[in-house]
Amino acid sequence: MGETTHPTWTCERCGSAFAWNRRRRGMCPRCRIFTNAVAAEAGCIMWTASTNKDGYGKLNISQTTHAAHRLAYELMVGPIPLGLHLDHLCHTRDASCPGGATCQHRRCVNPYHLEPVTDRTNILRGRSRAATNAVKTHCPRGHLYDESNTRVDKNGKRHCRACRAYYELQAPTQRRARREARRG
Repeated sequence: MGETTHPTWTCERCGSAFAWNRRRRGMCPRCRIFTNAVAAEAGCIMWTASTNKDGYGKLNISQTTHAAHRLAYELMVGPIPLGLHLDHLCHTRDASCPGGATCQHRRCVNPYHLEPVTDRTNILRGRSRAATNAVKTHCPRGHLYDESNTRVDKNGKRHCRACRAYYELQAPTQRRARREARRG
């Protein structure tokens, strides 16, 4: 079978030619993105059309749903390197934003507010429990998390060796005292 060729249309807004595999004429994807966005404070360009359940802008092109911020980045800057995620730098700089699905920065489609980073870097820049715990330097009892006093389990969770040693010394005595109190 031969290759399917798609008709080329001219964007009614910017005049550029674009291919569209449906019977939809009108604007090219770049113009559709920025038609559905408005300028906001701090240089953000906020998506005003539909969003997904996590609060990110979404755009349907050729019966495929695309994340608006990813599409804007790819159209204006270039392809996103394989294995990297886009981090909203405007969110990272705004300490007053609580994060989560209501975060206004998830709707920002300004490609210059987006940076390709690893998943770990993106998580640690956020406000999740993992990010909060990663910056802690001491355990809840005040012992320093350093190489000699910290054990990391298979899930990446840190454990204080000093607290564990204390627990192992105290646990038998405490269990014996509880048993005697129940018998008593």
